[in-house]
Amino acid sequence: PMRGFFCIQFIEDDGAYYLTDVNPRIGGGSILSLHCSDSMRSNLVAILKNEHEKIKPSIGAYREESMFRYYQEYYV
Repeated sequence: PMRGFFCIQFIEDDGAYYLTDVNPRIGGGSILSLHCSDSMRSNLVAILKNEHEKIKPSIGAYREESMFRYYQEYYV
């Protein structure tokens, strides 16, 4: 079973979807989700501490922000 963050990528061609990559790491854009969602952060901490019983589904509360990436992230 896969647990934690994975970067999974597909391509679409003529209405069909094809899996191209599965990487066991946090994808580059995931940092925005972690920044904007308290439940994403607390679930990540629970996964890293191997406290899977503390993982809770998202309650839907998040902040709507944009992110620009240079050598570090900027949120607006």
